[in-house]
Amino acid sequence: MDASKGGFYAVDNWRNDISGAGKLTKQGSGALKLSGNNTWSGGAQLEAGTLEADSVSAFGAGDVYVSGGTLASNAPGALAIRGKYTQLANSTLELNVGSAQQETLAVAGKMTAAGGILHVKFQGGYKPAVGDTINIIAATSFKGKFDTISVHGFSATPLYSNTGLQLRIGV
Repeated sequence: MDASKGGFYAVDNWRNDISGAGKLTKQGSGALKLSGNNTWSGGAQLEAGTLEADSVSAFGAGDVYVSGGTLASNAPGALAIRGKYTQLANSTLELNVGSAQQETLAVAGKMTAAGGILHVKFQGGYKPAVGDTINIIAATSFKGKFDTISVHGFSATPLYSNTGLQLRIGV
């Protein structure tokens, strides 16, 4: 989907449930929002633009590979990645946090952060206090680091572990 070439709106929302064995590849500018109860098993690949999850099962049951663009979550709970998640240097992961206790991204397999940007925003009236530790990512195993972590309205110290990432909120 490349909005600059016409044929699609700059933002397209797929509300239907997607199933089967196919793979979703998002290329080009524009944004694609997925809000169905998706179960497809072929995975998702983001190369450019924005791919947004508006449901916890937006990305189905496969691996998610982000080599460019922005993967955003507006899911009402922890976004479930039922396979592996890989993020490369030229990409952004944007997460909206609604509480400190619930992770925002739950990866059933291995997560690899080979650079890139993590951007965290707060939603639903939640505002952390300085010194709070927020669960951001939980995975079976976690390797690597983000090049940049930005937290809307705060500074933050990343706390990486073998199974995920927490952020300690600063001034």
